[in-house]
Amino acid sequence: MKWLLLITLSLYSFIVQSAPCALTNVGEQRGTYILKPLSMKGNLTAEKIENTGNIIECTDLQETTNAIKVHFLTQNALRFKVGSRHYIINFPFEYDGKKIELPGKSSYNLEEMLSAINFTIPYSIASVSDSSNTADIFPGTPFPLLFEIEVSSCTGNNTNCNSVRFNYNLNTILQVNLMTCGFEDQSIDTGRFVLSRINNENYQFHHIRFDCIQGEQGELVFEPSDVEYYFEPVTIQESGTSILKNELENSEDGAGQVGFQLSNDGTNEIQYGKSNYYSFQHPHEGSNQIPSIYSPAYIWK
Repeated sequence: MKWLLLITLSLYSFIVQSAPCALTNVGEQRGTYILKPLSMKGNLTAEKIENTGNIIECTDLQETTNAIKVHFLTQNALRFKVGSRHYIINFPFEYDGKKIELPGKSSYNLEEMLSAINFTIPYSIASVSDSSNTADIFPGTPFPLLFEIEVSSCTGNNTNCNSVRFNYNLNTILQVNLMTCGFEDQSIDTGRFVLSRINNENYQFHHIRFDCIQGEQGELVFEPSDVEYYFEPVTIQESGTSILKNELENSEDGAGQVGFQLSNDGTNEIQYGKSNYYSFQHPHEGSNQIPSIYSPAYIWK
């Protein structure tokens, strides 16, 4: 009887000493963050954590130490593109693996813990030279920042500890102010040519313009270094040449065996299709003019 009583008392004493705070593994936690950088460096914070419950609940805070460790699981540098320019956004995470004591409080959920330790994630954006077309993230498209969270509760001069681990997924959207460009009028008007003068007709200037508009999604402005475009024929192309046939050649007042040849410098013929891109360097907001396109009339022989 004495032995049974001793065992019961010892067990009761162990429970009281070891569990003034109960820890609950709440499973993976999720949050959202829209990153609208004001400059190439800054900080983002955890916010809008979904469906979080209490992880720590304490009945007695005396001689109790609660702490949190955060391990960064995502690669520190992520690549993205704006036009043909390449950038890297770095996350030099300073908390990684550090044990940070929580202020005395009888209960905590994850959002309260991160707020209590002033949890922030620094970032920096840099332009890089990159010959590849790879990208890890895309502006406007969510990407995850993954963390492993370890929460511990200790008593008895930190000699008796319990802990739980779970993942935290901060779904992040990078929003920057992108300038987009497009053609309002995608046609080229070749004008009229007098048949008797076709052989001696000089090249004609036909300006092509496109407009660029600055976006409103973010504060940090990114402008493309160039705009790529190509030419697509809408009339029949003479086989084996870059000559476009006169689409009215079979009409009563149409001229046969007459076509047009386009050039961007008066010497080299324009090549058609998506495999033949041309580039306009350093576009600006508003109207931009592509270097003059020459349009000669041409007779097949």
